[in-house]
Amino acid sequence: MKQYSGLICFVLCILFSGLAEGQNIEFRKGNFPGRKDEFKKAMAEYRLGDNSYLQEMYTEALDHYLKADEFNPQNGELNYKTGKCYLKSLDKTSAIPYLEKANELTPNAYNDLHYLLGRAYHLNSEWDKAVSEYDVYNASLHADALADKEKVKKRIKECEIGRASCRERV
Repeated sequence: MKQYSGLICFVLCILFSGLAEGQNIEFRKGNFPGRKDEFKKAMAEYRLGDNSYLQEMYTEALDHYLKADEFNPQNGELNYKTGKCYLKSLDKTSAIPYLEKANELTPNAYNDLHYLLGRAYHLNSEWDKAVSEYDVYNASLHADALADKEKVKKRIKECEIGRASCRERV
């Protein structure tokens, strides 16, 4: 029995470490004991990013968000905003890991997250993933959101054309 208790502890540690990895960590002082100065700097960067983001200065916001992300990459909102800024930049496909992380950390927190993720996959020629994300987004729309439904339908058609053109080249 004694030999099993060590094994059980080991397995539990592995399981709980996996859960902690996928946990959203809010930017709160209490979540970062002993890192007061680093926390202040990261929060300052986050706030500067938000100011730029609200003014639709996405490149500037991205610079600040990336600095805050170095301190806390486990924040869903920060990953969402970073991904959204990348989609507004020239380096659009760099949005993918941030939007995936936002979806992992804070699923269903942002109405347009699946659309944005679909768009990032679409721009990276990942047709099946893009269509899947567009479908999830489309299913979340209200019946009267006709303009949004048409936009999604158009994007899915673009993916089908992209997929078909790739097959023709092979």
